[in-house]
Amino acid sequence: MLPVVALMTAFAAAYLYSDVHVTFLDGIFSNRPSTWLTWGHLLLPASFFAVAMASRRYGVNYALAQVLIACCLIAGLDVAQAADPDVPVIAFPPVRETVSFAVAFFVALLMAAIVFDLTRGIRWWTAPLSSALWAAFAFCAVFYPAAFIGTGVDWFDNAATHFGVMVAAALLLLFPYWVFRPLIRPLPGFGGY
Repeated sequence: MLPVVALMTAFAAAYLYSDVHVTFLDGIFSNRPSTWLTWGHLLLPASFFAVAMASRRYGVNYALAQVLIACCLIAGLDVAQAADPDVPVIAFPPVRETVSFAVAFFVALLMAAIVFDLTRGIRWWTAPLSSALWAAFAFCAVFYPAAFIGTGVDWFDNAATHFGVMVAAALLLLFPYWVFRPLIRPLPGFGGY
């Protein structure tokens, strides 16, 4: 259950900070202020890190189960919260954006687990970096077109900026991965460093 809790915590942090705008990157990726980039965008790669650690320890089947269980629990909590009239309803973005995010997040997590397993054991950094990069690409490639094509929003620049931020986060997350490697060793039969 610890990997599922880790994944849900990373997702919850990304969701809770989805309204807090990031301003320290203004002028770096584009000439306009980043009114759309939030701390939730920056925290999203922590979810890919949680999947990478579960895949490292237990293998791809366990990581896929982690993703499915966490996504089902999150969906169940959302449905239960929306069904209770006494609880204030969480303000969700428009339905198209919410569904696009859910599908993109699920696809990205699956991609992270599968790519980690495929690149395991080459060098210590190959699997976590490859899985995070492919997950970031999958998320941006699914979410932004599905949520914003035909709406008039400048989504391509936002997708490219978000992908760049997630690539930087993937590189930064190599340090905690390196730190946790001796503590979270693969079970016998999974190989890797």
